[in-house]
Amino acid sequence: MNICPKMINIRRKKIDEGDVETDRLTIDPTDDSIASIKHIVVNFDEPVAVRFLAFHIKEKMYCAKYKILNAEKRICDYKNIRYVHFHFSLSGYSPNESEYLIAFLPRFIDCSRLSILTNELCAIAEWLGIKQINCIVFRYGAPVHGIGDSTHWQKQLNKAIKETKELSLLYKFVGRIRPIPISLKDKNLTISKNAPLENINVS
Repeated sequence: MNICPKMINIRRKKIDEGDVETDRLTIDPTDDSIASIKHIVVNFDEPVAVRFLAFHIKEKMYCAKYKILNAEKRICDYKNIRYVHFHFSLSGYSPNESEYLIAFLPRFIDCSRLSILTNELCAIAEWLGIKQINCIVFRYGAPVHGIGDSTHWQKQLNKAIKETKELSLLYKFVGRIRPIPISLKDKNLTISKNAPLENINVS
């Protein structure tokens, strides 16, 4: 099925014999809603496909660049999307480990709103036609006193995922909360070949 915007393939590439350059997708302009990420960087040889979701809607310049004219589904017709910005498909992994949805959540948002995020993740997965979700939620922005404990946030995300999954047709829905340090200035979204849910980091 044609889904707009199109998937963009990025991968490492050899320049000279024995040399490897890390290929990257530059994101311009950077935006606070994605924690001012500047590049998506791939650190292994297999290709990675990326589709812009909420970021595609927010940054209109990407509409002309990655538009599919006769698409059967268009992300811009999907109105209730605020936090889920990227869909990654990683080659060289089993189907259960290859599909990722990446969300960005401002630190000032209370964890009681995680159910809104998990409902959005579930709806996007069903809209994309995928039956399993590996999601990574990056918390960004200035720390807020009293609601910064990572263990507590992970427990609350797990609870929201369990409640949302019970009402869906998904057979797998797992997620990980990751804080982005406020001190980190030049940020890349880096994809490596590690264990599932350890593949994608901001560095």
